[in-house]
Amino acid sequence: MVSAASIWEIAIEVGLGRIDGDAEQLSHAIPASGFSESPVRARHAAHVAKLPRHHGDPFDRLLLAQAITEPLHL
Repeated sequence: MVSAASIWEIAIEVGLGRIDGDAEQLSHAIPASGFSESPVRARHAAHVAKLPRHHGDPFDRLLLAQAITEPLHL
């Protein structure tokens, strides 16, 4: 599984000039690479509030919430 949040974070980093890449191309490569996309759902966002504060990065918190609610291994 590849979280849509990961593609979102990559798109932000590319836009800020911190990394080189093409988030759109990467998103198209997900199924071609044998992975499935995990969309960000409301229940994932809501679960972020239940996480301990030691997960400070918002994207890391969302990935953890997705893993817990689905359940998936992170």
